Amino acid sequence: MNEGVLNDIPRITIQSGDSEIPFVSRVVNNSDNPDDRSDAFETLINNKVEIPYLQIREKIQLILEKDAPVSQTLYDEILNENGTIKYNELSTKEVVFHFNDKIGTFILAPNLASQLSSNSQDYEPGKSIRGFTLICNWENKSIQYSFIVRSDAEISF
Repeated sequence: MNEGVLNDIPRITIQSGDSEIPFVSRVVNNSDNPDDRSDAFETLINNKVEIPYLQIREKIQLILEKDAPVSQTLYDEILNENGTIKYNELSTKEVVFHFNDKIGTFILAPNLASQLSSNSQDYEPGKSIRGFTLICNWENKSIQYSFIVRSDAEISF
């Protein structure tokens, strides 16, 4: 990616508590398939970034350096160990959240799709790999920010 494109991406910090969560970002073009989010997760896995473990109900903050977007959508997906999306698009969960000024916050909720696995190891603590994609739309551009966390396959009733 050239320097001009990199400078065009609004800076963001993604964190839980005092820990920053690694992410990748890119400009979304009109010709891009909005459902094609797995490449970003695979990039994070291939770069061997440390994937943080977060307990269910922990708070995640997204802090923008500049103005909040006009609109945003946050997706939550269950991933395979290699960063590919584990299930089809029907298991993708949209997380409701909004920016208040430049800060967006959401609570890590259970993802029902984590209960679809027939592999008993997927139910061990910290074995649920969750991929999050935030798509922010400003008047003149759309940016995709993607990050991964480990959590538990917990479901509360």
